[in-house]
Amino acid sequence: MTRHIANRRGLLHIAVIALLTVLALIMWWPLPAVMTARVPGTPTWAFDESTFLWNIWYFWHAILRLHTNPLHSDLIWHPVGIDLILYTYDILNAILAAPVYFLTGNLPLASNLVLILHTVLSGYGVFLLVLYLLSPHPSRAPSTGEGWGEDRVLPALVAALIYAFASNRAVYAALGHYDMVSTGFIPFYALFLLKALDRAGTRRGLIDATLAGVFFALNALAEMIFAVFLGIFTLIALFAYRRGDRPVAPTFVHRALSLVVTGVVAALVWSPVLVPVVRELLTGHYVLKGWGDSIKLSVDLLGFVTPTALHPLWGMDWPRALRMVEEGTARFSDINTVFVGYATLALALVGLGLYRGRARLWAWTALLFALFALGPFLQINGRWQFDLDGVLATFPMPFALLHYIPFVRGNRAPNRNSVLLMLALAVLAAHALFWLNARLARAHRRLPYALTALAALAILFEHAAVPLPTSDARVPAIYDRIAAEPGEFALLQIPLGWRNSFGVFGVERTQIQYYQTRHGKPMLGGNISRAPAFKMAYFRRIPLFQAIADVEFGKKPDPALVEKARDQAPELMRLYNVRYLILFPPIPGRYPYAETWQRSWAFAKEVIPIEEKPFWSGEGIEAYRVIQ
Repeated sequence: MTRHIANRRGLLHIAVIALLTVLALIMWWPLPAVMTARVPGTPTWAFDESTFLWNIWYFWHAILRLHTNPLHSDLIWHPVGIDLILYTYDILNAILAAPVYFLTGNLPLASNLVLILHTVLSGYGVFLLVLYLLSPHPSRAPSTGEGWGEDRVLPALVAALIYAFASNRAVYAALGHYDMVSTGFIPFYALFLLKALDRAGTRRGLIDATLAGVFFALNALAEMIFAVFLGIFTLIALFAYRRGDRPVAPTFVHRALSLVVTGVVAALVWSPVLVPVVRELLTGHYVLKGWGDSIKLSVDLLGFVTPTALHPLWGMDWPRALRMVEEGTARFSDINTVFVGYATLALALVGLGLYRGRARLWAWTALLFALFALGPFLQINGRWQFDLDGVLATFPMPFALLHYIPFVRGNRAPNRNSVLLMLALAVLAAHALFWLNARLARAHRRLPYALTALAALAILFEHAAVPLPTSDARVPAIYDRIAAEPGEFALLQIPLGWRNSFGVFGVERTQIQYYQTRHGKPMLGGNISRAPAFKMAYFRRIPLFQAIADVEFGKKPDPALVEKARDQAPELMRLYNVRYLILFPPIPGRYPYAETWQRSWAFAKEVIPIEEKPFWSGEGIEAYRVIQ
C-alpha cells in the first residue's frame, strides 16, 4: 500500500511538471517556435534582453577564456572598463544556462530554456508549498493509505498556475527584464523557511534551515533585490507564521536560531558576490539621485485591476503602449506591470476571509508588498499629486521609508515587489479553493474538479499575454569575419552610447553589446546598471563623443565642437586601437535614431578617418576600416 501511494505521488508530481511545461510553451507562444533565433523582448524598448544574453556569455568567457574576475570587464566601456559588481548580472541564469550553451553554442536557446525552466519551477515550487501548508501535521495525518492529499492537489495546482503565469512575469519578459522572470526558487525558499520554523530545534529543522539558506542565496544570485524581498518576508514569517495543528510549537528562541542558520548558510553560498557588493556599496561612488525614477516605476492603484497591454483581448498594441509611455501620453506613468487578475483577487479575498488566522502570514505579505509596489507616493490613474482645494498634496506610502534605509534604498523599481505579492495571492487563493472544494465534494465528488477547471481557465485567460513579444537574437555576419581576425583591437559602432540605470550618453543600443558574444573584441559604449559618475564623465568630456551624441539626438553640434572632434578623431582612434567603424541602420519605431541615423552615418564618415569604401556591407550594415 505504501509503495502504491508513493508511486501515485511520483506520477502526480511528474504530471504537474509536464502540465506546467506544456502550459509554459502555450502561454509564451510564439517563443517555442523560434527558440534558437529570437528571445522575449521588444526591439523598440531598451534591449535589456540583450544584456542578459551577454551576461551568460561574458560570465563564462571571463572565467574560461580570459581567466579573469567576471565581476569586471574591459570589453565594454573601452578603454576604461567597468565593474559589474552592482550590475544586474543574474549569475544564477548564467550557471543554469551553461549545459545547453556549452553543448550547442546557441545563447538564445540556452537563455530561452532557462526562462521556461523558471516558469515551470515557479509553478512547481508553489504547488509543493501549498501542499505543505494545507497538509495536517504528521502526528495527526492518517496512517492508512487514505488521505494522502487528493483534497490538497487541486488548490495547489491552481496556485501554481497563478504564480507561474501571472501577467507580471510576462510583462517583465516582454521588457527584457529577465532577472524579474527568474522567480523559480522563490517559492522553494518560502517552503523550506516555513518547514524550518515548524521543525525548529530538531534535526530535520536544521536540514530545512540549511536548504532555506541555499535557496535564499540562489535567489540573490538571480537578482540582488530578491534578497531584500525575502529578508522582509522572513521577518513577517518569524512573527506571523504559526501552524495551528502542531501539538507542541517551537519556542521563539528556537525559531530565531533556525533563521540564524539560514542566514549563515545564505551568506556563505552568496559570499563570492556578497562581499564585493558590500565593499562596493561602502566605498564606491554610487549615488541614488533623488528618488531614482521610483515614482515613475511604481504601480498605479488602478493598475492592480487593469489588464496589461499584452492581453490578447483587453490589451492594446504593445509597441504603441510603450511609445505612449515614452511620450507621456499613457494612462499610467509607466507600462502597467502588475495586474493581479479578477479571479485571482476574488479567490484570495475569499481565502483571507475564511482563514484569517491560518493565512495571517500571507495576508501580511500581500498587504505589505502591495503597498511597497505602489511606490513612495500613491498614484491613482496616472496622478500622484492632487489638488485639494488649492493645495497640491501627495500621499506618502510605506516604500518611502525604504528609501532611507542603507543598501535597501538601491531598489528604485517599486513595481518589482509584485513577485512576493503574487506569491501571497496564489497561496490565499488556494486556501479559498480548499474550503470551497471540501463543501462541493459533499454534494458530488466531481464538483471540485469542475470548480478547479473553471478557476484555472479564468486565471489563465485573465493573465494571458499571447503572442509574447520577441526580438531578433541573430548576430550579423560581419562579426564572424571580425572574430576570425587575429590580434587585439577595438570597435566603434554607430549608434554609439553609454548607459547606466540613471542616464544615457548617446544612443545606446544594447543589442550591439550582445553581438560582442560573437567577435569578443573590446567596444566603445555599453550598458551597465551602476557606473561611477567619473567614468561617464570621462566620455562626456571628449569632443568627438559629444558631437556624435548631439547628432544622434537630432541636435546640430556647435561648429567649434565639430572642428575639435575632427581634429581629435585620428589620435583618438590610435589611442583606443579602433580598427573598424560599423554603421547600423535604424530599427523602425526606435527613436531618436530612427530619424537621425542618416545624419549620424554622414557625420561619422566625415570626422572619423576611414577608408573611402566599406570593406563589407549587408543586412543594411556598412563596415569600414579605420585609417591609423
